Amino acid sequence: MPLLQEGRQRWWSAARPAEIAEEFNGLLRAPEVRAIVAHDGGQTALGYLDLIDFEAVVADPKPVLGHGDISLLHLVLHARTGLVGFHADLATPGLGGHWRERPPRAKW
Repeated sequence: MPLLQEGRQRWWSAARPAEIAEEFNGLLRAPEVRAIVAHDGGQTALGYLDLIDFEAVVADPKPVLGHGDISLLHLVLHARTGLVGFHADLATPGLGGHWRERPPRAKW
């Protein structure tokens, strides 16, 4: 997603809450997206909870996986729509946090 591009930064976040909500709502509305995986915590989750398109969640429920402050997102989605989220560590090894600093994988 565009907000994951290297160099994106607004204080400790990738973008303003409205920009994050716009990207998240786009994922919620996209019929080809079948799950949403947050590869990092959601320090700014509190800033965009009131901007979530809950009707899109009800129309096309899809699991949301994440950890840290994404748990707050899980609670709000469940309270407003009944959607069950999954609190999980990084779903794909090497992504999140300092994934760009990982050494290259050994070749066999």
